[in-house]
Amino acid sequence: MSNDHKAFSQSLHRKRTAAGALFTNAEGKVLLVVPTYKTEWEIPGGTVEENESPKEACEREVQEELGITVSVERLLRLDYRAENDHATELLIFLFEGGELSDAEIDKISLPADELSAYHFLTLNEARQKVLPSLYQLVESGLAQRQSSHSLYTEYSSAVSS
Repeated sequence: MSNDHKAFSQSLHRKRTAAGALFTNAEGKVLLVVPTYKTEWEIPGGTVEENESPKEACEREVQEELGITVSVERLLRLDYRAENDHATELLIFLFEGGELSDAEIDKISLPADELSAYHFLTLNEARQKVLPSLYQLVESGLAQRQSSHSLYTEYSSAVSS
């Protein structure tokens, strides 16, 4: 890459990027974590760092937040969110975390400075604990598990072709 091209590409706008994993237990309940720094609950995951792929970020965040090592292979959703009054433009990668065994659940260890608890909740219970946009993402991510392909969405809604 020439220096001129690199300088041009570095001048372009950059979007925030986040990656998370959708985990369930044997009963099909969704794993949510309780952050210490805000009221809404989240799925395990976080911000993609510089020169880190979304897959690598998801795996790193799960290790940091839950203390378990996973390899996420399947992208369920890629969701776009425009800038609004509360946040800047964002791309969210939702990966399939799979069903955690009782042994894996027993190994979960939370960082006390970041997360205070984790819970497995039904989709209806989760609706009461997360932002509506995350609820839509989780709900459609669960449905997407039945499909063999990934889905691109904007604001958690499918984009028609």
